[in-house]
Amino acid sequence: MYKIVILLVLSTLLFACSEDGKLKVINRTAHEVYFSIEGDDYTVAGTDDPEEPLYISVKLDAGSDFLNTPRKTYPLSITGETFAIYNDDQQEIITETVITIKGDETTKVYCDPNFACLRIYNDSELDILKAYYTKSYVGNPILITEAENLPAGESIYKRLQYSLEIAQEPEDIFYYTFQVVMQDSTIYNFGDESTILHLDDLYEINIQ
Repeated sequence: MYKIVILLVLSTLLFACSEDGKLKVINRTAHEVYFSIEGDDYTVAGTDDPEEPLYISVKLDAGSDFLNTPRKTYPLSITGETFAIYNDDQQEIITETVITIKGDETTKVYCDPNFACLRIYNDSELDILKAYYTKSYVGNPILITEAENLPAGESIYKRLQYSLEIAQEPEDIFYYTFQVVMQDSTIYNFGDESTILHLDDLYEINIQ
């Protein structure tokens, strides 16, 4: 009888049912957030009201653990038009992180705006060869690598530094100008002294 009880306990431990948990990505920006997990891609739309953010929930396996709350880690790719995970120590954007999913629990990821953004739509019949942006207090054009050889019908976005609402330093408030160079050498210029982008602002360029 004793051996039977031990075998039953071992059997229960070995065949403990796996539990599900949830990942909930909450977009508190005004623009799109993109994330990928377990080979699936998701887009969370932006919101006009930060008090009522939009979100997507994904059910994920949390594994099994007879004695403790089951948990399982997953790699998560996440970024957005005006949101990104930023490593202050390394001074760089991080697009990959790791999350832990627990059984019968929801892991929440809050996406708050920390950038402005430029989006370029190429609705012409030609490729975009190159594009540049210039900050008014710097003066030197900076290449937008995402826009190099952008095919017709495609679009890209580029996160940008934003101007503060109240300046503490002269460079805290600035404007952007943009230049787009087409495959046939046509050059388009956009932006002027009014193109001041604040937090969560998105500036759109549409090449027809």
